[in-house]
Amino acid sequence: MFVFTDAILWGWLAWVVLALGIPLGETQMVARARRARHSNATGMAAYGLAIRSAFAGQLPPLITFHAIFSAAVFFGSLVCPIGVAIAG
Repeated sequence: MFVFTDAILWGWLAWVVLALGIPLGETQMVARARRARHSNATGMAAYGLAIRSAFAGQLPPLITFHAIFSAAVFFGSLVCPIGVAIAG
């Protein structure tokens, strides 16, 4: 909606939805990698394990897709409303 209406509120609302949804995906990805690798890693070590597992092909395709593209989508969607707010 943001791209079509040029209303900055839609851009921020989309970013909020991503900010709430992506951590859920990250949590599931880390849990799945820990189960697949029989690991008790926590924190950043567990996250690194999940990313390595995704790139090693040890996670299902949908989870691997999330691992690769979630950061790009998150920060890309943040740049748009900030850019519009600055250009104002």
